[in-house]
Amino acid sequence: MLAPKSSIEARKKHLELTVAKVQQRLRQNEDRKDFMSYILDNKVETLSNKELVLMASSFIVAGSGTSSSALTGITFFLGRNPEKYRLLADEIRSAFSSEEEITIESTGRLSYLKAVIEEGMRLYPPSPSTLPRFVPGKGEEIDGKWVPGGTAVGVHQLSAGHMESNFRHAKSFIPERWLPLPNDSEFATDDRLAAQPYSYGPRNCIGQNLAYAEMKIVLAKLFWNFDFELADNTGRWLEEQKTYLVWDKTPMRVNLTLRT
Repeated sequence: MLAPKSSIEARKKHLELTVAKVQQRLRQNEDRKDFMSYILDNKVETLSNKELVLMASSFIVAGSGTSSSALTGITFFLGRNPEKYRLLADEIRSAFSSEEEITIESTGRLSYLKAVIEEGMRLYPPSPSTLPRFVPGKGEEIDGKWVPGGTAVGVHQLSAGHMESNFRHAKSFIPERWLPLPNDSEFATDDRLAAQPYSYGPRNCIGQNLAYAEMKIVLAKLFWNFDFELADNTGRWLEEQKTYLVWDKTPMRVNLTLRT
């Protein structure tokens, strides 16, 4: 596999960080439960240190970088679309009387907030490339074509979300397409199932409900406390990015103003 030297160095640093984090956790003896507690307490199947490191690496990548990438992309599209920005701000600011009311339960009732998150991840999926699965056994028929066993297959998330055959006006940020729609809406024929930012099936992202909850609270508190706009140099932020398994994000600058 060919990859830039910077990516190889970044992977090396990530693995070094992961090893340090695992060793630190193994030295701890606390009552507070975390993911590692249940893995270490498993008496049926124990993992080697190498397996613990590889598993922890997945937790770190999936549990931190993906949510931050999604929030960055959503912020970018809101900054580029003032009308959508205002609709979301109005929904959030009219739903609460104080910041203390912003909780997992209360943000779950905000339909436009949920639509904004779905649309943001359609256009900017945290893992934009293919999350492969291997065809089992001797092979399977997929979409009318025979695929031999052991073949890696998958759906390219960025491509699926940007295809006009799946979404009308696919390049445009239109959260309304995720709201309940009348049958004659121009978005009624959108194939919502084509956008699967957390993958699909029994092996999809185990933490997606937590990720949704985190993003709702972060965005709600952001809009409750601040107004923001994109800085002048962010016009080509999206176009200039590269992607491997996840985005190689460049800095995205915004101007924040404290709400009075």
